[in-house]
Formats: sequence, C-alpha cells, structure tokens
Amino acid sequence: MIKIAICDDEKISCELLRQKILDYMAEWKKHCETECFFNAAELLQTSCAYDIFFLDIQMPEQDGITLAKKIRENENSGLIIFTTALAEHVYDAFEVEALDYICKPIDDIRLKKALNRAIKKLEEQEGKSIFIQTMNWCRSVKLDDIYFCEVINRKIYLHTKNGVIEYYCKLEDVEKQLDYRFVQCHRSYLVNLDYLLEYTNRQIILENGERVPTSRLRHQDFMDAMMLYMKRKGT
Repeated sequence: MIKIAICDDEKISCELLRQKILDYMAEWKKHCETECFFNAAELLQTSCAYDIFFLDIQMPEQDGITLAKKIRENENSGLIIFTTALAEHVYDAFEVEALDYICKPIDDIRLKKALNRAIKKLEEQEGKSIFIQTMNWCRSVKLDDIYFCEVINRKIYLHTKNGVIEYYCKLEDVEKQLDYRFVQCHRSYLVNLDYLLEYTNRQIILENGERVPTSRLRHQDFMDAMMLYMKRKGT
C-alpha cells in the first residue's frame, strides 16, 4: 500500500490532482491511499507517515518549502514532489531533496512521469541491501532477509533467513544502512518490524520464533515507532 499526501490550499486543484493520481495508480494496478490537506498545519498534525508528498509551494501562512523542511526535520524520508505556478522556486526544492518539481497547470504526461519515477524509487528502496566488509571478505545482505541485529562485545550478529552473520562493527554504523522498518528497542538490538508477530511484557516475538528484549527506557519509543510503522504500511 502506497500512502500519498496532497497539500494545496486550492481545494479544487487538490481534489483534481487526487483523482488523477488514483486513476494512474489503478491503471498501473498499484494499491494506494490518498489524503488531501488544504494547509500545512493540517498535514503536520498527522504523523506524516506518507510515502509520497505532493506539496503546493504557494500557500498562505506556511509555504510548501517550509512545510517540506519540517517534514524532513521529523526524519521523514518520504518522496516530495512540489507543484507550483512559479518556476523560480525550483532551486529551493534541492534543499529538501525533492524528487520532482511540476509547474501548474499540471500537465497529465508530466504528472504521470513524476509519479512513475516515485513508484520506481519506492520499489528500489524496498529492495535495499546492507553491505558488509571485513579484512577478509565482503558481502551484500538484503534488508528483507534480516530479522534483527544484535551487538555483543563490539561484534555484530546479523540474524537472517540464511543464518547468523558475524563481524566486527558498531551498531550505530549498521543502523545508518537500514531503513524505517528497523527500530532500536535496546542498546544492543535493532529489530525489523516487518517480522513482528507479537509484543508483550517488553518481549518482541518474531515470525521465526526468536525473541528480542526491549529495555525499559526504550519501551515508549518502541511503541511509538511501531504505531508509525503500522500507519505507513496501511495496517
């Protein structure tokens, strides 16, 4: 499920863009959920757990560039596509790592190309891998194959579908190669929420039967991360 947010103070433009997106996604047989917001404050009141953001730049009170910066400040890596009647703002888009920039009135072919780029980008992210390199060997492991990661005495133990991989590394360096699915639930553990089966008594039970502890100090952070994950996945 791809979650898309559209923010535009012109309600007619917002609804029209929403319908075009739904039509294209249906044509491509992609499941999506779209929501319209008519000012920046409305969008920021949500968890902002969207895969794609279509943001109008010219809006009263808070413009689209400022809104995008606030989305990024919350460590949201969703894809941002700006829409505006003024081409002069194109350089501002680079500050927030926008995927694309579409001038109004929005051309159907231009919109379709931008949306197609976004979908391909999301699919690439889903197939990401972690790269492991030591003095004697190197290896690429798909994130989809990792259940959880733990560190014991400066040694990383990567629990995967194909067994446990051991190597020396810092947990924070491993975390930099992971995505939103992985949450640090303990100072020694990172867990992949894709494989969460149950969470009870500060114990994470994974689909493969393994259990990962959650520290008392990280319990609430883990609960919040789990809720954001479920919203993002549309569950």
